[in-house]
Amino acid sequence: PTNSKELGGFLGLANFYRRFVKHFAKIATPLYTITNYRPHTFRKAWQEHPQLEVAFNAVKNSLCTDPVIVAPEPGNREFRVLVDASNYALGATLRQIQTVKGKPVERTIAFHSRKLSGPESRYSAYERELLAVKDTVLHWHHYLSGGHFTVFCDHRTVKHALQ
Repeated sequence: PTNSKELGGFLGLANFYRRFVKHFAKIATPLYTITNYRPHTFRKAWQEHPQLEVAFNAVKNSLCTDPVIVAPEPGNREFRVLVDASNYALGATLRQIQTVKGKPVERTIAFHSRKLSGPESRYSAYERELLAVKDTVLHWHHYLSGGHFTVFCDHRTVKHALQ
């Protein structure tokens, strides 16, 4: 992109497909910081911060690769929810054990991610992980309610709190 208007248009399109892109919020966050820059400031920021072009290419490449998600198996109400939170974003993957050619295979149903707000980014690691669990369960309530699901996260304290 040569200016913030072009970048905004690209991000608008990319945002439409965000549910098919793992860790979309984490990948695209640097780009959102310059969407309101004036043309001169935009060009200067783009030249001085190579991570912006890296982020742009990462979003572009993620949109060009085939998503490896499938529809949930009818009648199967058991899901696995994998959550993670960083200092500035949270993300999750919804998975399900499905029968493929008579064998159980764990398959991805959907991705979810979002950028943390200013106050949320100041939460402790424990609080961010719990926020990721809460946010994800609310986001996928239509899949998870009425069934059984297991949450997986990489924070020890949260694991013990959820047991």
